[in-house]
Amino acid sequence: MAGNRIRRQNTTDEFERLEPGVAQDLLAFNITKQRIVDLCNKEFDEDPLEGAKNYSSFHRALDGHEVYSGIVHALTNLRDDQATNPAKYLPKEGPGEDLAEWMAQFAKATWWYNLLDLEMTQSTLNAWFSGRGKRERPDVREQVEAWWAKLSEAVELVMRRNRAEARSRHHDSEVKRDEWDKPRREAMSWDTWCKDQLEDGLSMEEVREHFIGEALIYKTSLFDVDIIDLANPQNPLEAESPTDLERNLCEYMWSELVERDFACAVSRHPTEFDPTPFFEEDRWGDRRNEECPKDINSELYKLNYRTKVTRFWDAEQRCVSTEREIVAVSKDGIDWQEPTERQKQGWSSGFDYWLAAMDAGESTDSQYKQALDAASLRVRQIDRKLSLEMDDAERRSLKVQLEEAQDWENHCHNDY
Repeated sequence: MAGNRIRRQNTTDEFERLEPGVAQDLLAFNITKQRIVDLCNKEFDEDPLEGAKNYSSFHRALDGHEVYSGIVHALTNLRDDQATNPAKYLPKEGPGEDLAEWMAQFAKATWWYNLLDLEMTQSTLNAWFSGRGKRERPDVREQVEAWWAKLSEAVELVMRRNRAEARSRHHDSEVKRDEWDKPRREAMSWDTWCKDQLEDGLSMEEVREHFIGEALIYKTSLFDVDIIDLANPQNPLEAESPTDLERNLCEYMWSELVERDFACAVSRHPTEFDPTPFFEEDRWGDRRNEECPKDINSELYKLNYRTKVTRFWDAEQRCVSTEREIVAVSKDGIDWQEPTERQKQGWSSGFDYWLAAMDAGESTDSQYKQALDAASLRVRQIDRKLSLEMDDAERRSLKVQLEEAQDWENHCHNDY
């Protein structure tokens, strides 16, 4: 939740302060204000309605000052996302061959010196960190790898909770359906998880015990997920010992799964499919096909395009997925050439521009439709005037205006 909201007199901007604890959480996970600002501004950069914000405004917000509410919301959203999805903001792999380069992704040498218990001076670590001296330091690697293992353990606990939540939500929605409805098979379901355990050779009782343990990770931490402090990674789940009610709920969920014979399980084994790529050809539209009040697809208008379609087995989703890539474009469908980067992206709906117009109370129609509607309205208005009583001179003038308006309407109609 964001802080107290204030509207400045004579402005439409709202100003807020961060809730207590948000800045401390962000610094615990990101270490530097610079990284926090960069992550928030990355989101603003990708939003055509906003754009990057001034660094000083973020710093003021983190220091507890009142700032533009959008910045407060961005910081709060970042904290919440980093608490519940920490892996998204961390390296995918552990310490690599160039240890100093890997460590620099997190912080500078000073932070690492304060974190690790090294038998060297700060200046020695600084020199090694900057590329001077021998590249391999077994003493540093040993401690960094131990720290990474501890951090990874904390991250995995959050991920296990997230997976348990997704599986529990699927199960809850499934048992509410009519019994004659077909089961909705889902890779991220307790049915699939249990079936995998059974296929691995565990007994039903062993699977039941494992299931209760995994389900309780979510049940006992429904609302409490702390952000991970990189300087001291701990269990981020503020889970208390499970109550009898929580354990009984998990037992009941297990009985439902068994009764339905894990009907929503998806096999881990790939189904048969033809992986041979094939090609499709189609043609893009023009201004008439724009879906927002901006001509954002002008580079694509009336071009033929060829798409390479590849089927592959998605092991995570456990289904055959399709990958599509625009590999060639042509004006006439005969001579083909390499697509530009914009053409590779394909047709865009321009939803952000549509949403901006909606928020501003403006028309969400395409520029083509807006221009044509305005021209048609002008023709109808003049036509109505001509049905009224008037002298010959005025009628002649209106007829000239009508011809001009009709010409313009025809121009708008054909301007695509």
